[in-house]
Order: sequence, then C-alpha cells, then structure tokens
Amino acid sequence: MSGIPLKRNLHLDGISLLPFIKGQKSVGRTLFWHSPVGRPGSTGDENCSAIRDGSYKLIDYYDKQELELYHLKTDPNETNNLVSSEKKITKTLHEKLNSWKNDVNAIHK
Repeated sequence: MSGIPLKRNLHLDGISLLPFIKGQKSVGRTLFWHSPVGRPGSTGDENCSAIRDGSYKLIDYYDKQELELYHLKTDPNETNNLVSSEKKITKTLHEKLNSWKNDVNAIHK
C-alpha cells in the first residue's frame, strides 16, 4: 500500500489487508492482535489482546480482567457488548485468543 518493498525475513505471519480495506473481499481467516504497552494518555488505548473471527470481535483487557464481545455485522460501531448474552461464543473466542498468545509467546507487561 505504501510502495515500500517487503523484507520477507521480517514478515513471518500475515496477509495484506488492502483488499479488505477497499471492500473487495473478506479477510477469510481469524485475525489476532496483542498490545502489551498501551498508551492511555496519548492515544486512549490500553493493554489488550483481541481476536476477530468471522463477524465477532473479542477484546481482552487482561490487566483489568475485562472482556468485550461485538458482532461487527450488526454492530460495526461496537456499542453493544455481548459478553453476558453470548457466553459460549465469548468462552470459545477467549480460549482461541489465549492459545494463540501462548503459541507466539505474547508478553504481558
């Protein structure tokens, strides 16, 4: 997207999200995110991990032991936290997220 050549040895996992950003196709796989160094004062983000699987997105604010679950097709602005009403989906996604974090040795600071 930026025109900078890839350094293959530094890009171990991932796919281009450009077609997804342009609305041309779906990502087609589960996406994971982990941030061990939040910047609440400058950007508003906190230490968290997240998983996007199909239409669902689960965010784990692990320092606060809080979860948020959203169905992005029906709630793209993430206003309706479904953790209480979708306990099975919450549990499944949380387990997948924790398994991925173990696999990649995600650090919690």
